[in-house]
Amino acid sequence: MKFYRFSKSSSLWRYASYGIALLAMSPILAVLASWLLPISEHWQHLREHLLLDLLGNSFCLLLGTLSLTFIIGVGSAWFLSLYQVPGRRWLRPALILPLAIPAYVNGFINLGFWDYSGPFHTALRSIGIDGQIFEIRSLPGAAWILTVSLYPYVYLMSRQAFDSQGGRVIEAGRSLGMPINKIFWQLAVPMARPWIFGSLALVGMETLADFGTVSIFGVDTFTTAIYKSWFGFFSPETAAQLSSLLLAIVFFVFMMDYLSRKGQKFVSANGVRKAMPFRKRSHAYLVAAGLWGLFLVAFLLPVVQMLVWAVEEGFPSWANLLDISTNSFLVGAITAASVAISAVVLVFAQRFFPIGKVMLANRLAILGYALPGSVLAIGVFLPLVRLDNVAADFIEGLTGHDPGLMLTGGMVTMVVGLSIRFLAVGHTAIQSAQERISPRIDEAAINFGVYGSQQIRLIHLPLIWRAILGAMVLVFIDVIKEMPLTLMTRPFGWDTLSVKIFELISEGEWQAAALPSLILVLLGLIPVSLFKRETAS
Repeated sequence: MKFYRFSKSSSLWRYASYGIALLAMSPILAVLASWLLPISEHWQHLREHLLLDLLGNSFCLLLGTLSLTFIIGVGSAWFLSLYQVPGRRWLRPALILPLAIPAYVNGFINLGFWDYSGPFHTALRSIGIDGQIFEIRSLPGAAWILTVSLYPYVYLMSRQAFDSQGGRVIEAGRSLGMPINKIFWQLAVPMARPWIFGSLALVGMETLADFGTVSIFGVDTFTTAIYKSWFGFFSPETAAQLSSLLLAIVFFVFMMDYLSRKGQKFVSANGVRKAMPFRKRSHAYLVAAGLWGLFLVAFLLPVVQMLVWAVEEGFPSWANLLDISTNSFLVGAITAASVAISAVVLVFAQRFFPIGKVMLANRLAILGYALPGSVLAIGVFLPLVRLDNVAADFIEGLTGHDPGLMLTGGMVTMVVGLSIRFLAVGHTAIQSAQERISPRIDEAAINFGVYGSQQIRLIHLPLIWRAILGAMVLVFIDVIKEMPLTLMTRPFGWDTLSVKIFELISEGEWQAAALPSLILVLLGLIPVSLFKRETAS
Protein backbone atom coordinates (compact mmCIF):
# COMPACT_ATOMS: atom_id res chain seq x y z
CA MET A 1 0.00 0.00 0.00
CA LYS A 2 1.49 3.29 -1.09
CA PHE A 3 0.75 6.77 0.24
CA TYR A 4 1.57 9.87 -1.73
CA ARG A 5 2.89 12.97 -0.07
CA PHE A 6 0.11 15.37 0.78
CA SER A 7 0.15 18.76 2.43
CA LYS A 8 -1.74 19.20 5.67
CA SER A 9 -4.52 21.14 3.97
CA SER A 10 -4.78 18.51 1.25
CA SER A 11 -5.71 15.92 3.86
CA LEU A 12 -9.05 17.69 3.92
CA TRP A 13 -9.86 15.66 0.80
CA ARG A 14 -9.88 12.53 2.90
CA TYR A 15 -12.15 14.07 5.54
CA ALA A 16 -14.36 15.50 2.82
CA SER A 17 -14.84 11.96 1.47
CA TYR A 18 -16.02 10.88 4.92
CA GLY A 19 -18.47 13.77 4.97
CA ILE A 20 -19.85 12.90 1.52
CA ALA A 21 -20.30 9.26 2.55
CA LEU A 22 -22.10 10.31 5.74
CA LEU A 23 -24.40 12.62 3.76
CA ALA A 24 -25.13 9.83 1.27
CA MET A 25 -25.96 7.42 4.10
CA SER A 26 -28.15 9.89 6.02
CA PRO A 27 -31.36 9.02 4.10
CA ILE A 28 -30.98 5.34 5.03
CA LEU A 29 -30.31 6.22 8.67
CA ALA A 30 -33.26 8.63 8.75
CA VAL A 31 -35.63 6.04 7.30
CA LEU A 32 -34.50 3.37 9.77
CA ALA A 33 -34.73 5.83 12.67
CA SER A 34 -38.42 6.37 11.89
CA TRP A 35 -39.18 3.20 13.86
CA LEU A 36 -38.09 5.02 17.01
CA LEU A 37 -41.09 7.35 16.60
CA PRO A 38 -44.56 6.54 17.98
CA ILE A 39 -46.67 4.32 15.73
CA SER A 40 -49.40 6.38 14.05
CA GLU A 41 -53.01 5.33 13.41
CA HIS A 42 -52.34 5.53 9.69
CA TRP A 43 -49.56 2.94 9.98
CA GLN A 44 -51.83 0.64 11.99
CA HIS A 45 -54.48 0.93 9.27
CA LEU A 46 -51.90 0.14 6.58
CA ARG A 47 -50.56 -2.83 8.50
CA GLU A 48 -54.00 -4.34 9.12
CA HIS A 49 -55.64 -3.74 5.75
CA LEU A 50 -53.16 -2.87 2.99
CA LEU A 51 -49.69 -4.18 3.78
CA LEU A 52 -50.27 -7.70 2.44
CA ASP A 53 -51.71 -6.27 -0.78
CA LEU A 54 -48.68 -4.01 -1.19
CA LEU A 55 -46.34 -6.96 -0.66
CA GLY A 56 -48.32 -9.16 -3.04
CA ASN A 57 -48.49 -6.55 -5.80
CA SER A 58 -44.81 -5.69 -5.45
CA PHE A 59 -43.81 -9.37 -5.53
CA CYS A 60 -45.99 -10.17 -8.57
CA LEU A 61 -44.77 -7.07 -10.41
CA LEU A 62 -41.17 -7.97 -9.63
CA LEU A 63 -41.58 -11.62 -10.63
CA GLY A 64 -43.41 -10.78 -13.84
CA THR A 65 -40.94 -8.11 -14.92
CA LEU A 66 -37.88 -10.24 -14.13
CA SER A 67 -39.31 -13.25 -15.98
CA LEU A 68 -40.20 -11.26 -19.09
CA THR A 69 -36.94 -9.31 -19.18
CA PHE A 70 -34.99 -12.55 -18.85
CA ILE A 71 -36.85 -14.18 -21.74
CA ILE A 72 -36.71 -11.14 -24.02
CA GLY A 73 -33.28 -9.80 -23.04
CA VAL A 74 -31.35 -13.08 -22.94
CA GLY A 75 -33.21 -14.54 -25.93
CA SER A 76 -32.61 -11.56 -28.21
CA ALA A 77 -28.96 -11.38 -27.12
CA TRP A 78 -28.46 -15.09 -27.89
CA PHE A 79 -29.81 -14.84 -31.42
CA LEU A 80 -28.08 -11.56 -32.29
CA SER A 81 -24.73 -12.70 -30.88
CA LEU A 82 -24.46 -16.11 -32.50
CA TYR A 83 -26.82 -16.34 -35.47
CA GLN A 84 -27.15 -14.76 -38.89
CA VAL A 85 -30.45 -12.99 -38.31
CA PRO A 86 -31.70 -10.91 -41.27
CA GLY A 87 -31.09 -7.26 -40.39
CA ARG A 88 -28.67 -8.26 -37.61
CA ARG A 89 -26.43 -5.23 -38.23
CA TRP A 90 -29.34 -2.86 -37.55
CA LEU A 91 -31.08 -4.88 -34.86
CA ARG A 92 -28.07 -5.10 -32.54
CA PRO A 93 -28.02 -1.33 -31.83
CA ALA A 94 -31.76 -0.80 -32.41
CA LEU A 95 -32.82 -2.95 -29.46
CA ILE A 96 -30.92 -0.61 -27.11
CA LEU A 97 -33.02 2.43 -28.09
CA PRO A 98 -35.98 1.77 -25.71
CA LEU A 99 -33.65 2.82 -22.87
CA ALA A 100 -34.22 6.40 -24.05
CA ILE A 101 -37.92 6.27 -23.15
CA PRO A 102 -38.72 6.60 -19.42
CA ALA A 103 -41.08 3.88 -18.22
CA TYR A 104 -43.78 6.35 -17.17
CA VAL A 105 -43.73 7.88 -20.68
CA ASN A 106 -43.94 4.43 -22.25
CA GLY A 107 -46.80 3.70 -19.88
CA PHE A 108 -49.12 6.52 -20.88
CA ILE A 109 -48.31 6.06 -24.59
CA ASN A 110 -49.30 2.39 -24.42
CA LEU A 111 -52.39 3.19 -22.38
CA GLY A 112 -53.49 5.62 -25.04
CA PHE A 113 -52.80 3.15 -27.85
CA TRP A 114 -54.09 -0.14 -26.41
CA ASP A 115 -56.95 1.15 -24.22
CA TYR A 116 -60.56 0.59 -25.30
CA SER A 117 -60.83 4.10 -26.76
CA GLY A 118 -57.36 3.96 -28.35
CA PRO A 119 -56.39 3.41 -32.00
CA PHE A 120 -56.00 -0.39 -31.67
CA HIS A 121 -59.49 -1.20 -30.40
CA THR A 122 -61.01 1.56 -32.52
CA ALA A 123 -59.55 -0.12 -35.62
CA LEU A 124 -60.93 -3.48 -34.49
CA ARG A 125 -64.41 -2.02 -34.01
CA SER A 126 -64.24 -0.52 -37.51
CA ILE A 127 -64.01 -4.04 -38.96
CA GLY A 128 -66.77 -5.42 -36.76
CA ILE A 129 -64.73 -6.83 -33.85
CA ASP A 130 -66.24 -5.39 -30.69
CA GLY A 131 -65.22 -5.72 -27.06
CA GLN A 132 -61.91 -5.25 -25.30
CA ILE A 133 -59.45 -8.03 -26.12
CA PHE A 134 -57.21 -7.35 -23.11
CA GLU A 135 -57.02 -4.88 -20.23
CA ILE A 136 -53.78 -2.95 -20.41
CA ARG A 137 -54.49 -0.96 -17.23
CA SER A 138 -53.59 -3.81 -14.87
CA LEU A 139 -50.69 -5.36 -13.00
CA PRO A 140 -49.68 -7.56 -15.98
CA GLY A 141 -49.89 -4.45 -18.16
CA ALA A 142 -47.57 -2.55 -15.80
CA ALA A 143 -45.15 -5.50 -15.80
CA TRP A 144 -45.13 -5.48 -19.61
CA ILE A 145 -44.41 -1.73 -19.77
CA LEU A 146 -41.54 -2.09 -17.31
CA THR A 147 -40.26 -5.02 -19.36
CA VAL A 148 -40.12 -3.14 -22.67
CA SER A 149 -38.50 -0.20 -20.87
CA LEU A 150 -35.89 -2.19 -18.93
CA TYR A 151 -35.09 -5.28 -21.03
CA PRO A 152 -32.19 -3.44 -22.82
CA TYR A 153 -30.15 -3.72 -19.59
CA VAL A 154 -30.40 -7.52 -19.75
CA TYR A 155 -29.97 -7.56 -23.53
CA LEU A 156 -26.81 -5.43 -23.42
CA MET A 157 -25.05 -7.38 -20.68
CA SER A 158 -26.13 -10.79 -22.00
CA ARG A 159 -24.96 -9.83 -25.48
CA GLN A 160 -21.57 -8.89 -24.06
CA ALA A 161 -21.37 -12.28 -22.38
CA PHE A 162 -22.36 -14.25 -25.48
CA ASP A 163 -20.06 -12.15 -27.69
CA SER A 164 -17.16 -12.97 -25.38
CA GLN A 165 -17.99 -16.68 -25.55
CA GLY A 166 -17.98 -16.57 -29.32
CA GLY A 167 -19.00 -19.84 -30.94
CA ARG A 168 -16.75 -21.96 -28.76
CA VAL A 169 -19.53 -22.85 -26.35
CA ILE A 170 -21.66 -24.20 -29.18
CA GLU A 171 -18.70 -26.08 -30.65
CA ALA A 172 -17.93 -27.62 -27.26
CA GLY A 173 -21.56 -28.61 -26.75
CA ARG A 174 -21.89 -30.15 -30.18
CA SER A 175 -18.69 -32.12 -29.67
CA LEU A 176 -20.44 -33.66 -26.66
CA GLY A 177 -23.51 -34.45 -28.75
CA MET A 178 -25.73 -31.89 -27.00
CA PRO A 179 -28.72 -30.36 -28.83
CA ILE A 180 -28.84 -26.58 -29.11
CA ASN A 181 -31.43 -26.11 -26.35
CA LYS A 182 -29.21 -27.98 -23.87
CA ILE A 183 -26.16 -25.99 -25.00
CA PHE A 184 -28.10 -22.81 -24.23
CA TRP A 185 -29.42 -23.82 -20.81
CA GLN A 186 -26.53 -25.98 -19.55
CA LEU A 187 -23.50 -24.16 -21.00
CA ALA A 188 -24.14 -20.67 -22.37
CA VAL A 189 -26.46 -19.31 -19.66
CA PRO A 190 -24.41 -20.64 -16.69
CA MET A 191 -21.24 -19.14 -18.21
CA ALA A 192 -23.04 -15.80 -18.67
CA ARG A 193 -24.46 -15.86 -15.14
CA PRO A 194 -22.55 -12.82 -13.75
CA TRP A 195 -23.78 -10.61 -16.59
CA ILE A 196 -27.33 -11.95 -16.52
CA PHE A 197 -27.76 -11.88 -12.73
CA GLY A 198 -26.20 -8.42 -12.50
CA SER A 199 -28.56 -6.99 -15.11
CA LEU A 200 -31.59 -8.73 -13.58
CA ALA A 201 -30.68 -7.27 -10.18
CA LEU A 202 -30.61 -3.81 -11.78
CA VAL A 203 -34.01 -4.46 -13.41
CA GLY A 204 -35.37 -5.67 -10.07
CA MET A 205 -34.25 -2.54 -8.23
CA GLU A 206 -35.65 -0.30 -10.99
CA THR A 207 -38.96 -2.19 -10.84
CA LEU A 208 -39.26 -1.79 -7.08
CA ALA A 209 -38.34 1.90 -7.42
CA ASP A 210 -40.91 2.63 -10.12
CA PHE A 211 -43.60 5.13 -9.21
CA GLY A 212 -44.85 6.65 -12.45
CA THR A 213 -45.87 3.48 -14.28
CA VAL A 214 -47.67 1.84 -11.36
CA SER A 215 -49.46 5.12 -10.57
CA ILE A 216 -50.72 5.45 -14.15
CA PHE A 217 -51.81 1.80 -14.25
CA GLY A 218 -53.55 1.94 -10.87
CA VAL A 219 -51.35 -0.70 -9.22
CA ASP A 220 -50.76 -0.14 -5.51
CA THR A 221 -47.14 -0.79 -4.54
CA PHE A 222 -44.83 0.53 -1.84
CA THR A 223 -43.86 3.59 -3.89
CA THR A 224 -47.48 4.69 -4.38
CA ALA A 225 -48.24 4.02 -0.71
CA ILE A 226 -45.24 6.14 0.33
CA TYR A 227 -46.47 9.02 -1.84
CA LYS A 228 -50.07 8.77 -0.54
CA SER A 229 -48.91 8.55 3.07
CA TRP A 230 -46.84 11.71 2.72
CA PHE A 231 -49.00 13.89 0.48
CA GLY A 232 -52.44 12.33 1.01
CA PHE A 233 -52.41 11.60 4.75
CA PHE A 234 -49.62 14.07 5.65
CA SER A 235 -47.77 11.42 7.63
CA PRO A 236 -44.05 11.52 6.71
CA GLU A 237 -43.32 9.14 9.59
CA THR A 238 -45.56 6.46 8.06
CA ALA A 239 -44.00 7.14 4.66
CA ALA A 240 -40.57 6.61 6.23
CA GLN A 241 -41.62 3.32 7.83
CA LEU A 242 -42.98 2.08 4.50
CA SER A 243 -39.72 3.22 2.92
CA SER A 244 -37.75 1.09 5.35
CA LEU A 245 -39.71 -2.00 4.27
CA LEU A 246 -39.09 -1.21 0.61
CA LEU A 247 -35.44 -0.65 1.47
CA ALA A 248 -35.30 -4.13 3.01
CA ILE A 249 -36.72 -5.67 -0.19
CA VAL A 250 -34.19 -3.78 -2.34
CA PHE A 251 -31.39 -4.94 -0.02
CA PHE A 252 -32.65 -8.52 -0.37
CA VAL A 253 -32.48 -8.27 -4.18
CA PHE A 254 -28.99 -6.77 -3.91
CA MET A 255 -27.80 -9.55 -1.59
CA MET A 256 -29.28 -12.27 -3.78
CA ASP A 257 -27.24 -10.95 -6.69
CA TYR A 258 -24.11 -10.80 -4.51
CA LEU A 259 -24.53 -14.28 -3.04
CA SER A 260 -25.27 -15.80 -6.46
CA ARG A 261 -21.79 -14.79 -7.61
CA LYS A 262 -19.84 -15.11 -4.36
CA GLY A 263 -16.93 -17.51 -4.54
CA GLN A 264 -17.45 -18.25 -8.23
CA LYS A 265 -14.98 -17.46 -10.98
CA PHE A 266 -15.93 -16.97 -14.60
CA VAL A 267 -13.43 -16.87 -17.43
CA SER A 268 -14.20 -15.32 -20.79
CA ALA A 269 -13.39 -17.37 -23.85
CA ASN A 270 -12.29 -14.17 -25.61
CA GLY A 271 -13.33 -15.67 -28.91
CA VAL A 272 -15.47 -13.94 -31.50
CA ARG A 273 -16.39 -16.01 -34.51
CA LYS A 274 -18.60 -15.36 -37.47
CA ALA A 275 -22.32 -15.66 -36.80
CA MET A 276 -23.78 -19.04 -37.66
CA PRO A 277 -26.60 -19.58 -40.16
CA PHE A 278 -29.90 -21.13 -39.09
CA ARG A 279 -30.50 -24.68 -40.23
CA LYS A 280 -33.74 -23.53 -41.86
CA ARG A 281 -34.09 -20.17 -43.57
CA SER A 282 -37.67 -19.90 -42.32
CA HIS A 283 -36.38 -19.95 -38.73
CA ALA A 284 -34.11 -16.98 -39.47
CA TYR A 285 -37.02 -14.93 -40.84
CA LEU A 286 -39.23 -15.95 -37.93
CA VAL A 287 -36.64 -14.78 -35.37
CA ALA A 288 -36.05 -11.56 -37.32
CA ALA A 289 -39.80 -10.87 -37.39
CA GLY A 290 -39.99 -11.32 -33.63
CA LEU A 291 -37.03 -9.02 -32.95
CA TRP A 292 -38.28 -6.32 -35.34
CA GLY A 293 -41.69 -6.65 -33.69
CA LEU A 294 -40.06 -6.06 -30.31
CA PHE A 295 -38.36 -2.92 -31.65
CA LEU A 296 -41.67 -1.76 -33.11
CA VAL A 297 -43.58 -2.17 -29.84
CA ALA A 298 -40.83 -0.98 -27.48
CA PHE A 299 -39.57 2.08 -29.38
CA LEU A 300 -41.02 2.90 -32.79
CA LEU A 301 -44.71 2.76 -31.86
CA PRO A 302 -44.34 5.02 -28.77
CA VAL A 303 -42.27 7.58 -30.69
CA VAL A 304 -44.73 7.68 -33.61
CA GLN A 305 -47.67 7.98 -31.21
CA MET A 306 -45.97 10.89 -29.42
CA LEU A 307 -45.36 12.62 -32.75
CA VAL A 308 -49.01 12.15 -33.80
CA TRP A 309 -50.32 13.49 -30.50
CA ALA A 310 -47.90 16.42 -30.55
CA VAL A 311 -49.10 17.40 -34.04
CA GLU A 312 -52.77 16.98 -33.07
CA GLU A 313 -52.30 19.06 -29.93
CA GLY A 314 -50.73 21.89 -31.92
CA PHE A 315 -48.22 24.35 -30.55
CA PRO A 316 -48.45 24.70 -26.77
CA SER A 317 -47.77 27.77 -24.71
CA TRP A 318 -44.10 28.17 -25.54
CA ALA A 319 -43.61 30.46 -22.53
CA ASN A 320 -44.82 27.70 -20.17
CA LEU A 321 -42.73 25.05 -21.94
CA LEU A 322 -39.71 27.35 -21.76
CA ASP A 323 -40.26 27.88 -18.03
CA ILE A 324 -40.40 24.18 -17.17
CA SER A 325 -37.48 23.45 -19.53
CA THR A 326 -35.47 26.18 -17.80
CA ASN A 327 -36.31 24.67 -14.40
CA SER A 328 -35.21 21.24 -15.65
CA PHE A 329 -31.99 22.69 -17.04
CA LEU A 330 -31.30 24.54 -13.78
CA VAL A 331 -31.75 21.57 -11.46
CA GLY A 332 -29.91 19.29 -13.90
CA ALA A 333 -26.92 21.64 -14.16
CA ILE A 334 -26.67 22.25 -10.40
CA THR A 335 -26.94 18.53 -9.61
CA ALA A 336 -24.43 17.60 -12.33
CA ALA A 337 -21.91 20.09 -10.90
CA SER A 338 -22.56 18.83 -7.36
CA VAL A 339 -22.07 15.20 -8.42
CA ALA A 340 -18.90 16.02 -10.39
CA ILE A 341 -17.31 17.82 -7.43
CA SER A 342 -18.28 15.07 -4.98
CA ALA A 343 -17.05 12.32 -7.31
CA VAL A 344 -13.70 14.06 -7.87
CA VAL A 345 -13.23 14.36 -4.10
CA LEU A 346 -14.06 10.69 -3.53
CA VAL A 347 -11.95 9.40 -6.40
CA PHE A 348 -8.81 11.33 -5.52
CA ALA A 349 -9.19 10.76 -1.80
CA GLN A 350 -9.07 7.04 -2.57
CA ARG A 351 -6.16 7.44 -5.00
CA PHE A 352 -3.93 9.28 -2.57
CA PHE A 353 -5.18 7.66 0.64
CA PRO A 354 -5.80 3.98 -0.31
CA ILE A 355 -6.79 2.97 3.21
CA GLY A 356 -9.79 1.00 4.36
CA LYS A 357 -11.79 3.96 5.67
CA VAL A 358 -11.51 5.95 2.46
CA MET A 359 -12.32 2.92 0.31
CA LEU A 360 -15.35 2.20 2.49
CA ALA A 361 -16.43 5.83 2.18
CA ASN A 362 -16.32 5.49 -1.61
CA ARG A 363 -18.48 2.37 -1.53
CA LEU A 364 -21.03 3.84 0.87
CA ALA A 365 -21.27 7.12 -1.03
CA ILE A 366 -22.53 5.45 -4.21
CA LEU A 367 -25.20 3.29 -2.58
CA GLY A 368 -27.81 5.94 -3.36
CA TYR A 369 -28.22 4.65 -6.90
CA ALA A 370 -29.76 1.46 -5.50
CA LEU A 371 -32.34 3.41 -3.46
CA PRO A 372 -35.81 4.13 -4.91
CA GLY A 373 -36.46 7.81 -5.52
CA SER A 374 -39.41 7.84 -3.11
CA VAL A 375 -37.25 6.37 -0.33
CA LEU A 376 -34.54 8.95 -0.96
CA ALA A 377 -37.11 11.75 -0.96
CA ILE A 378 -38.44 10.93 2.50
CA GLY A 379 -34.95 10.04 3.78
CA VAL A 380 -33.52 13.40 2.73
CA PHE A 381 -36.56 15.42 3.81
CA LEU A 382 -36.79 14.18 7.42
CA PRO A 383 -33.29 15.21 8.62
CA LEU A 384 -33.32 18.45 6.62
CA VAL A 385 -36.69 19.56 7.97
CA ARG A 386 -35.46 18.98 11.53
CA LEU A 387 -32.30 20.94 10.77
CA ASP A 388 -34.48 23.63 9.19
CA ASN A 389 -36.63 23.93 12.32
CA VAL A 390 -33.62 24.09 14.65
CA ALA A 391 -31.97 26.77 12.51
CA ALA A 392 -35.20 28.78 12.26
CA ASP A 393 -35.74 28.66 16.03
CA PHE A 394 -32.16 29.74 16.64
CA ILE A 395 -32.34 32.67 14.21
CA GLU A 396 -35.73 33.76 15.52
CA GLY A 397 -34.45 33.67 19.10
CA LEU A 398 -31.41 35.68 18.05
CA THR A 399 -33.08 38.27 15.81
CA GLY A 400 -36.78 38.06 16.60
CA HIS A 401 -37.46 37.33 12.92
CA ASP A 402 -38.77 33.99 11.63
CA PRO A 403 -36.70 33.12 8.52
CA GLY A 404 -39.08 30.35 7.43
CA LEU A 405 -37.95 27.09 5.83
CA MET A 406 -34.54 27.87 4.40
CA LEU A 407 -33.61 24.33 3.30
CA THR A 408 -36.81 22.40 2.65
CA GLY A 409 -38.63 25.44 1.27
CA GLY A 410 -36.28 25.76 -1.70
CA MET A 411 -34.24 23.59 -4.03
CA VAL A 412 -31.80 22.26 -1.42
CA THR A 413 -33.74 19.09 -0.57
CA MET A 414 -34.26 18.27 -4.24
CA VAL A 415 -30.62 18.87 -5.25
CA VAL A 416 -29.26 16.91 -2.27
CA GLY A 417 -31.56 13.96 -3.02
CA LEU A 418 -30.76 13.95 -6.73
CA SER A 419 -27.02 14.24 -6.03
CA ILE A 420 -27.13 11.22 -3.73
CA ARG A 421 -29.24 9.29 -6.26
CA PHE A 422 -26.88 9.83 -9.20
CA LEU A 423 -23.50 10.11 -7.50
CA ALA A 424 -22.71 6.55 -8.63
CA VAL A 425 -23.12 7.58 -12.29
CA GLY A 426 -20.55 10.37 -12.02
CA HIS A 427 -18.25 8.41 -9.72
CA THR A 428 -18.03 5.41 -12.08
CA ALA A 429 -17.17 7.54 -15.12
CA ILE A 430 -14.55 9.65 -13.33
CA GLN A 431 -12.98 6.72 -11.49
CA SER A 432 -12.60 4.78 -14.75
CA ALA A 433 -10.71 7.72 -16.28
CA GLN A 434 -8.57 8.24 -13.20
CA GLU A 435 -7.52 4.59 -13.07
CA ARG A 436 -5.97 4.95 -16.53
CA ILE A 437 -3.47 7.49 -15.15
CA SER A 438 -0.24 5.69 -14.28
CA PRO A 439 1.05 6.03 -10.68
CA ARG A 440 4.42 6.90 -12.21
CA ILE A 441 2.98 10.27 -13.19
CA ASP A 442 2.31 10.98 -9.51
CA GLU A 443 5.83 9.91 -8.56
CA ALA A 444 7.35 12.12 -11.26
CA ALA A 445 5.27 15.08 -10.09
CA ILE A 446 6.43 14.59 -6.50
CA ASN A 447 10.06 14.58 -7.66
CA PHE A 448 9.42 18.03 -9.14
CA GLY A 449 7.84 19.26 -5.91
CA VAL A 450 4.25 19.08 -7.15
CA TYR A 451 2.03 17.15 -4.77
CA GLY A 452 -1.33 17.20 -3.04
CA SER A 453 -4.07 19.47 -4.29
CA GLN A 454 -1.62 21.20 -6.62
CA GLN A 455 -0.91 17.87 -8.32
CA ILE A 456 -4.62 17.25 -8.82
CA ARG A 457 -5.19 20.74 -10.21
CA LEU A 458 -2.17 20.87 -12.54
CA ILE A 459 -1.87 17.25 -13.69
CA HIS A 460 -4.91 15.07 -13.04
CA LEU A 461 -7.81 17.37 -13.85
CA PRO A 462 -6.40 18.34 -17.28
CA LEU A 463 -6.07 14.61 -18.06
CA ILE A 464 -9.61 13.63 -17.05
CA TRP A 465 -11.63 16.76 -17.84
CA ARG A 466 -13.37 15.00 -20.74
CA ALA A 467 -14.49 12.19 -18.43
CA ILE A 468 -15.76 14.76 -15.93
CA LEU A 469 -17.71 16.53 -18.68
CA GLY A 470 -19.13 13.21 -19.91
CA ALA A 471 -20.16 12.27 -16.36
CA MET A 472 -21.91 15.62 -15.97
CA VAL A 473 -23.83 15.08 -19.22
CA LEU A 474 -25.00 11.62 -18.08
CA VAL A 475 -26.04 12.95 -14.66
CA PHE A 476 -27.76 15.96 -16.24
CA ILE A 477 -29.92 13.72 -18.45
CA ASP A 478 -30.71 11.28 -15.63
CA VAL A 479 -31.80 14.18 -13.42
CA ILE A 480 -34.11 15.60 -16.09
CA LYS A 481 -35.76 12.17 -16.55
CA GLU A 482 -36.06 11.44 -12.80
CA MET A 483 -39.67 11.88 -11.71
CA PRO A 484 -40.64 10.57 -8.21
CA LEU A 485 -37.75 12.16 -6.32
CA THR A 486 -38.23 15.49 -8.11
CA LEU A 487 -42.01 15.36 -7.65
CA MET A 488 -41.75 14.74 -3.90
CA THR A 489 -38.99 17.25 -3.07
CA ARG A 490 -39.56 20.19 -5.46
CA PRO A 491 -40.57 23.61 -4.15
CA PHE A 492 -44.31 24.25 -4.27
CA GLY A 493 -45.49 25.11 -7.79
CA TRP A 494 -42.05 24.48 -9.28
CA ASP A 495 -42.39 22.19 -12.31
CA THR A 496 -39.82 20.34 -14.40
CA LEU A 497 -40.37 18.40 -17.61
CA SER A 498 -40.78 15.07 -15.82
CA VAL A 499 -43.14 16.51 -13.18
CA LYS A 500 -45.23 18.34 -15.78
CA ILE A 501 -45.53 15.17 -17.85
CA PHE A 502 -46.75 13.23 -14.81
CA GLU A 503 -49.27 15.95 -13.91
CA LEU A 504 -50.64 16.02 -17.46
CA ILE A 505 -50.84 12.21 -17.56
CA SER A 506 -52.65 12.14 -14.19
CA GLU A 507 -55.22 14.60 -15.56
CA GLY A 508 -55.72 12.55 -18.73
CA GLU A 509 -54.08 15.20 -20.93
CA TRP A 510 -52.07 12.66 -22.92
CA GLN A 511 -51.78 14.74 -26.07
CA ALA A 512 -50.50 17.73 -24.11
CA ALA A 513 -47.86 15.48 -22.50
CA ALA A 514 -46.55 14.31 -25.89
CA LEU A 515 -44.23 17.22 -26.72
CA PRO A 516 -42.46 17.36 -23.31
CA SER A 517 -42.11 13.58 -23.52
CA LEU A 518 -40.50 13.84 -26.95
CA ILE A 519 -37.97 16.30 -25.53
CA LEU A 520 -37.10 13.78 -22.78
CA VAL A 521 -36.74 10.96 -25.30
CA LEU A 522 -34.42 13.02 -27.52
CA LEU A 523 -32.27 13.83 -24.50
CA GLY A 524 -32.34 10.18 -23.48
CA LEU A 525 -30.89 9.17 -26.85
CA ILE A 526 -27.60 10.87 -25.89
CA PRO A 527 -26.50 8.33 -23.22
CA VAL A 528 -27.94 5.51 -25.35
CA SER A 529 -25.67 6.55 -28.22
CA LEU A 530 -22.75 6.52 -25.77
CA PHE A 531 -23.76 2.98 -24.73
CA LYS A 532 -23.79 1.94 -28.38
CA ARG A 533 -20.36 3.44 -29.00
CA GLU A 534 -18.94 1.80 -25.87
CA THR A 535 -20.30 -1.65 -26.70
CA ALA A 536 -19.17 -1.33 -30.30
CA SER A 537 -15.64 -0.57 -29.15
